[in-house]
Amino acid sequence: DDAFRFMQELFSCYPEMFDPCLVQNKTAEELAEAIRDTASRVHNGGSKGLKEAGTMSFKLEEHMVAWVENAGRLVKFWDGDIRNVFEGVGDFEEAYARADYERSEAGFLGMRRKIFSLLAMWLQDFGDIPDFPMPLITDFHTIRMVLQHEIARATYNRLGPNDTDDPMRERPESLWEYQAIRVNEKFVNAVIIWSQDFLKRQKLVPYDVAHGLWYLSRTLCASYYGNRSKD
Repeated sequence: DDAFRFMQELFSCYPEMFDPCLVQNKTAEELAEAIRDTASRVHNGGSKGLKEAGTMSFKLEEHMVAWVENAGRLVKFWDGDIRNVFEGVGDFEEAYARADYERSEAGFLGMRRKIFSLLAMWLQDFGDIPDFPMPLITDFHTIRMVLQHEIARATYNRLGPNDTDDPMRERPESLWEYQAIRVNEKFVNAVIIWSQDFLKRQKLVPYDVAHGLWYLSRTLCASYYGNRSKD
C-alpha cells in the first residue's frame, strides 16, 4: 500500500516522470530529486529512509539510471508504449523474450521474469493487452506456498549471520540457528516456468490463483506473532 501511495503522489506532482519521451532527456539526479521531494510529503514527520527517498530508498541511484535508460529504450524500440511489447504474442515466454535485456537490445534493465509477469497480469487485468497463458506471480507468497506443500523442494541450511558492513542490518543472533533456503533467480524461474504449464493443464485462471495466494499470505503474515505489536 505504501508503494502505491508513493507512486500516486509522485505522479500527481511529477507526471512527466511517467512520460518516456520526456524522461529519456532527464538526468538520474533530476529524477532522484523528484523522488526525495515526494518522500518529504508522503512521509512528513516520519522516516524517509537513509537516502530520504521513502519507498524508493533502496538502490535509489541505480534505479534512477535504469529509469532514464529504459525510457529511452521504450521510445526507441517500442514507440513509447509498453503495450507494444505484447503485440501478437502467443504466451508469456514469447513476450518476456522481447523484454529480457540479456537476450534483446530492446529489453529493459532490471526486467526479470517475476516483475514482468506482474506487469503483464496488471495490463491484462485492465484490458490493455490481450489475454494469453500466464504463470503464477512467483514472489515471496508463492514461494512459501510451493515449499510448504512440497510442490517445490529445496535444500535448507542453518541461517547463520548475514554479510553486511552496516550494523543496523546485522541479523539478530537469535535467528542464526533457524533453517532457511537462499532464493535465487534460477529457483524463481523454475517455479514460474512450471506454473504456467500447470495452470494451463488444470484450466486454472492465473489471476484468481495469484490473488488467492496473496490474500492467504497476507492473513498468515498478520497473524504471525513477530508481526504484532504488544498493544
